[in-house]
Amino acid sequence: MSVPPGNDGTTPSRNNATSLPSPDFPATDRRYWAFRLRIAIPFVLLIAAGMLLLGLLLSQLAREVYVQRLTVELHRQARLISEVIAPLDTSSLEATVQRLGNASDSRITIIRADGVVLADSERDPATMGNHANRVEVRQALEGAVGSDERRS
Repeated sequence: MSVPPGNDGTTPSRNNATSLPSPDFPATDRRYWAFRLRIAIPFVLLIAAGMLLLGLLLSQLAREVYVQRLTVELHRQARLISEVIAPLDTSSLEATVQRLGNASDSRITIIRADGVVLADSERDPATMGNHANRVEVRQALEGAVGSDERRS
């Protein structure tokens, strides 16, 4: 009986599907690993840069949403406080503002139309300067809802 060349176990055949990888390209070859690193490193860096950019965009979006919701809530509180203090005289105004500020964990400042501070929940109004030149006060005096962002 005749055996086709390469299938008799003496000579390897390129057509044999069970043949092992060529010894010319072993998995431990330095060129193999260098090639894999040249491919992998740019992809890892690209993914890291994309995640960083996405993180920055999402944090900015979250901040904008937070500030918008906080602004709406502050407007609600301001309307409520104005209803509470409207009938008060100036002698009970300071105590009421301090009580409301403590209860709401907020700083409340009541000013006259000319910018003079009448009451403040955290500081002595006599030591505070005139607020007439502040952006939010000018906006409010023009009939709009005044707002500005700063640390106090």
